[in-house]
Amino acid sequence: MRGDDVWAHAQVYTRLSERLGLSDHLMVLNVMLSKIATNLKVYGACDDVVTSTLAFFQARARAVG
Repeated sequence: MRGDDVWAHAQVYTRLSERLGLSDHLMVLNVMLSKIATNLKVYGACDDVVTSTLAFFQARARAVG
């Protein structure tokens, strides 16, 4: 993973934890995965939302793994 990818990943976690008052990285991850699942369920017919959601998921998975 490149340095800027690590920084972007950390920024996502930091912003979500601050804005949602989450103190645990697993709670932040749960919120992200719930949002991904909701987007795919509700907006499955909208190619733009599906593409953006899967790109976000791929970036987070790449950062973790």
